[in-house]
Amino acid sequence: MGLSHRVTEILERWLGEGECLPQTAPMISTRVEHEIHEGNFYSIGHLFEDVIVDGSVYLNIVNQALHELHVIINIVSSNKIIANIYEGNSFSSQGVEITAYNHNRNNINVSSASFYYSPTVNALGELIYPETIKSEGCCKEKIGSNGNELIISPSTNVLIKVDNKGTSTTDINIIIEEYEKLVNEIVTELLFDENDEALLDEEGLQLEATVITPIGGI
Repeated sequence: MGLSHRVTEILERWLGEGECLPQTAPMISTRVEHEIHEGNFYSIGHLFEDVIVDGSVYLNIVNQALHELHVIINIVSSNKIIANIYEGNSFSSQGVEITAYNHNRNNINVSSASFYYSPTVNALGELIYPETIKSEGCCKEKIGSNGNELIISPSTNVLIKVDNKGTSTTDINIIIEEYEKLVNEIVTELLFDENDEALLDEEGLQLEATVITPIGGI
């Protein structure tokens, strides 16, 4: 059984009877397969139960300083929903932390990012994806479909806000898959010889060396 078929089977069991999979899921790229084997691919999920009509649910992603976060977001509901994504939010309470699970169960790496549901939000921040998912029901996959990831900058918060726009209460499930890439430190240094004299080019300008190194570790 291939990896994509296995993921499909797991999601079908997770969603339960009467639910459906995102139209484009699961699409597992060579890049994602590599990250899974390297122990650098994680998933989190939270089910918000009995969300009232016009009610909103929130899931906050807190990225750390040393990594870019590549995320795929799936939102599942049987009602009409509208999802918006904000960057740089502030909150008085982080909410409840969600454990990120490594897809390689033989690997001890843990995600450097943190995920929280139901934070107390003071300010939503900048709207970066308005009405990212506008669904009349069932499942939609927008961020992450066809291999298009949302890349979150280091030291950045991203807030997912989902509104129930149906005519009845509903459950809303948010599933996030992510992998991380180290940011690079770029250092430029002036060059000197063994006598501490400046090394010059043909035009008399001092030579420089640029060194690019990853910061931190996975």
